[in-house]
This record gives sequence, structure tokens and C-alpha cells, in this order.
Amino acid sequence: MRLPSGLQATACTSALWAVRTASGLTSSYPRRTVLATKPAETSWLSSGLQATEAVKLILGLGDTLVGRLLLIDVLAMSFRTIAVRKDPECPACGTREITELIDYEEFCSAGATKDRVTGGVSEIQPAQLADRIARGEQLEIIDVREPYEWQIGHIPGARLVPLSTIADEIPRLDKKRTIILYCKVGARSLFAAQQLAKAGASDVRNLAGGIVRWIDEVDPAMTRY
Repeated sequence: MRLPSGLQATACTSALWAVRTASGLTSSYPRRTVLATKPAETSWLSSGLQATEAVKLILGLGDTLVGRLLLIDVLAMSFRTIAVRKDPECPACGTREITELIDYEEFCSAGATKDRVTGGVSEIQPAQLADRIARGEQLEIIDVREPYEWQIGHIPGARLVPLSTIADEIPRLDKKRTIILYCKVGARSLFAAQQLAKAGASDVRNLAGGIVRWIDEVDPAMTRY
């Protein structure tokens, strides 16, 4: 589809991202730019506005937001716009070095196969853990939640070591084995993993998203709480 002439001249979202360097304020042009997600409570509002803008552009009606950014204050229920100037050096809308869309499914899943480090501890994704369990790897899987949470449901092969007792368990752990810790969403287990790493565990991982993500991505039949 041929873009309206006004839309061809407008700035892209890269113009919104700028970083301050020692030599002053300079623009930063990520090759993949995504605006922050919106709360579900306001999604109907912004989605409706986006649809209206699309119709206006297609039919050539009214004043569009080309070259402007709409700011919405939902607490005051007020709207205002700011002008966004196009930068001729931007690879997307300036020099037009970017000529095609990327495969977002591939891009968003690319990091799932790599270890991510949070708080100095490597994370393991639920699908990765499920795969390693299925292959029969000898893993030390530790659930640091409370006993009542364990009774609701737990990952196969795990054993319960509540966070309050993790310090007492450290001397009994085989620190040469891969140790994987999890809790409900990953915060408590991250703290426990940091303690194990400091104690000399050579390969300790924190389950990303905890058992909540495990339920979402691996075992949806498990009770969610």
C-alpha cells in the first residue's frame, strides 16, 4: 500500500529515544523499536484511537497525528500532543536503511535458548528445564516456597527446602551438580540462588518466572494460585 505523502515524511518512534553522552544529547536508533505496553484498563482507549487514525489515513479525512505524539493522562482524563521531528540520519525514516519488517516471533523467541543473567545468577526458562528433566539429567531442583504452597503443586523431581532453611541446607548440597531453584514467581528463589552462588555452587540457576510460568508454559493442568 502506498503511504500518504504526509506519512512518508513523519518521524518514526526512534526519534523518541535519545541518550545523553559526554558530548551532549544524541539520538539512538535501535533497529527494533517497541513502545512500552499499556495497562489492560486503558487498552480499549488507545486501541480505539489507533483504529480511528488508520481510518482517517486511509480515507484522507481530518487532522491526523502525523508528526505528533499523543499523550494521555488517564488520571486527569486529559489529552495533549507534542511535535516529533524527523531526523534525517535515522535508518528507519531518514536514510531508510531499514526496508523490511522483521519476523517478530523469531525475534521475541531468540533469547529463550540463551541463559539470561539476573542479579548475578543465570536463569533457566521453563521449557529448558522441562527438556532437561525429560532427558533424564541429574538435576538438583529445589523449591524454596512454603509447605502449603508445595502441597498445591510442585515441579516433578523437586524437593522442598523453604527459603528460611536454605542456609542450613547449603553444607549438604553437592555444589558440583546443576542446582535449579524456584518459587512462585522467581524473587525468593533468586535470593536463595545468590546465597548458593556465594557459598561456592558452580552451576546454580533460577527458574525464570517461577512455578507460575511453569504452569503457563509447561504444565497448565497444575493448580494456579
